[in-house]
Amino acid sequence: MNGKRIITACAAVLVLLTGCRRDKSDPAVSPSVSAEPVQNGAVTEDGMLTCIFRESKLTLPDGAQMLFAVQPYRDPDEGTVTFAAMTRERDEGGMWKAEAGITLFTCTAEGELIGKEETDLRPSLVASSGAVTENAVYLEYGTRDNNALLRWDRKTGETASTGEGTVFFGRSGFLFESVVADADGRIWCTDKTGFVVLNGDLTLSANFDLPSPVSSVARGGDGAVWALYQFGGSVRAARIDPDTGGLGKEYTFYSDLCQSRGSRVLIDAVQPMDCDFCLYDGNAVWAGRGEEDGSVREERLADFANSGIPEFSSLGDFWMEKEGVFPAAVVGEDLILTASGSGGWLAVPGFWLRAPDVDPSNLKTVVLAHCCRLEPAVIAKIRTFPALHPDVRVEVHDYSVYNTDTDPTAGEAQLMFDILNAGFRPDIVASRAVVSSYQRVSDRSLVPQMLKRGLILDLTPWLETDSLVNLENLFGCMRSFFDDGEGGIWGISPTMEADALAVSPAYLPLFGGKTEWTLGEMLDFFEALPADTERYYSMSRKTALSDQNILGDGYAVFFDQDGKMDRELFKRYLAYLSTLPKDLQEWQRINGTDVLNPLPALMNGDCALDRSNCWNERFYAANYRRLGAGVIGFPTRWGSGIRVGTECAFSLTSYAEDEDLCFELVRSFFTLDGIRQNMGYYPILVPFFSLKSLYEEVQFACRSDGRYIYEIPTREELDWTYSVLDRPVIPWLEQTTKEMGELCNEEISAYLSGLGTADDCADKVQSRVSVWLSERS
Repeated sequence: MNGKRIITACAAVLVLLTGCRRDKSDPAVSPSVSAEPVQNGAVTEDGMLTCIFRESKLTLPDGAQMLFAVQPYRDPDEGTVTFAAMTRERDEGGMWKAEAGITLFTCTAEGELIGKEETDLRPSLVASSGAVTENAVYLEYGTRDNNALLRWDRKTGETASTGEGTVFFGRSGFLFESVVADADGRIWCTDKTGFVVLNGDLTLSANFDLPSPVSSVARGGDGAVWALYQFGGSVRAARIDPDTGGLGKEYTFYSDLCQSRGSRVLIDAVQPMDCDFCLYDGNAVWAGRGEEDGSVREERLADFANSGIPEFSSLGDFWMEKEGVFPAAVVGEDLILTASGSGGWLAVPGFWLRAPDVDPSNLKTVVLAHCCRLEPAVIAKIRTFPALHPDVRVEVHDYSVYNTDTDPTAGEAQLMFDILNAGFRPDIVASRAVVSSYQRVSDRSLVPQMLKRGLILDLTPWLETDSLVNLENLFGCMRSFFDDGEGGIWGISPTMEADALAVSPAYLPLFGGKTEWTLGEMLDFFEALPADTERYYSMSRKTALSDQNILGDGYAVFFDQDGKMDRELFKRYLAYLSTLPKDLQEWQRINGTDVLNPLPALMNGDCALDRSNCWNERFYAANYRRLGAGVIGFPTRWGSGIRVGTECAFSLTSYAEDEDLCFELVRSFFTLDGIRQNMGYYPILVPFFSLKSLYEEVQFACRSDGRYIYEIPTREELDWTYSVLDRPVIPWLEQTTKEMGELCNEEISAYLSGLGTADDCADKVQSRVSVWLSERS
């Protein structure tokens, strides 16, 4: 792009607050973990992208939708596939008739419809599972109170039933989980408690309880029925004996297939295959084989990353009405029947067809490295991006695998080391930019270190020209949050967090209608309150020294750009901290109040301020306004003081060979579907924020007694929330660094423990901050 500007060194104030000058301990030392990050995409020994499938949709007649949970049938001689669909017709006025039928459709492996069989079956409200065999169709039928299995003979057209009732072959309240036809013609009906195995004519073959809690059941490549379940912390698979119901030899997954790839589910293999069973997870369709030593050897059939196919992370996502495509059945090593749609048990059928391996050297590669969690909507866009650009491959390096509970920033440290010292050259980097006790901007944060080396591009040229993701459509808080210190934009994210303070209606007159305030003004407000009023709900000395403190931009509020402390303001702050209880337990003993329910105390005037927990969900801040409370940011040197942040900020690096292409990929992450999946976050774009369809999904409001009611935010409340979010905030790079916060906390903790006077504490903090700054000169 013309006019590209590479972001370089930051302003003097940024030096004070982020330590962006080179210090004596530049991060050139490798983190404790050193390994290649997980990468998506299967490759052959000679480096070819393999296990590639291409999607082919089937076009059914108007009013027909596939019953994706009904097992299809593949003719072993003809190679055709037959599946069940629900069909409806229109009346003379063009409206859908209420009654529906079940129709069988037969198609070739190339996706051409060649046959259609009308049945006498009619779907019920719970007609979700079933099976198609060579001679018959079996379909669950029932109501909330009883269930039956219907059989329609494909040769004679006759219909039979197990008979409706509250008891299904001796099992009271039997609720179908699945219906599976094995290679011997038996029909396996399962619910959460056990199996009812029927012969093809609906007579009973076996009836037994589940030997272990089972997550999924399916027909295997050997024609038998297999179960997937957890036992002792491990994931196992076993063949089920049709006579006794017992599990055969158990096989345990030891690879990361079942350790880090999310939910797994068995799927039917409807023709004989050289494997025991087929399995689906968030990255691929697998063929599993049980080994003599009791382990599972899995072979990848279809790789979603290489194929550019979006997918559900689990079968449960389909029922939750998430747009996408799901593998319904494996009908051969080169052919997979799929179901796509927006959830439920009706879907659009299609096929994944095996395609030739691809030489990646012939593709343009975009490398994205992330040390934070990528949302499912973002992953889906990454995987479908090559469909828009067939000559492009997106290579993802996941550094978040290094993060642990004890070191949640290990992935960021490893990514930074690889970029600065190991020659790693990603085109796009994604990292967290939030304000918390463990994730404040730091001397060793990825973005500041890359900024001072000129490795991050300013996004302004793209944001000035894009039709949607542009400066005009960004909330003011996020335009300022991503400021690089020189007027540029170092990153962007589809969604943001927001946090603020709620003011009791009883003290709004003292509050004075402010929209922002300094720490001095907040302390003045505290001093004007009645003596028996709680100033800040549940605030203790311990929480004041954590990310829940009252300082909007941390201890930088006490220093000017030259590092000189405002001693009087600092001592006033110490005096306030001295009035607080030691910790949350002591606060509860003193107040006898439910710390999780601040609203009653706030609304009746027992406390003046509360951290606005209703900001934890989109638009909920408007509920405070509805209750008559005020809302304001945390005290800062300037700006609204609203704490904003993002779990995943995307930056373009100077290594990007095709900058426009990289921005196009990041821009594709801005989707309504992604925002809907993140109900706890605000959309960063104003047009998405104001969409009626989006805010009507939020029907949650706080009441003054702490209970909740279901209401939709009004337009006036949305406009008010917009006005709050559109105010500028202090940039993330100018927030107090983690290192500066730690040294200030050490001295303040010592003072609160009784060591020295307020003047002594101020002297020590000033001295240590001065030394800290000089080391970065």
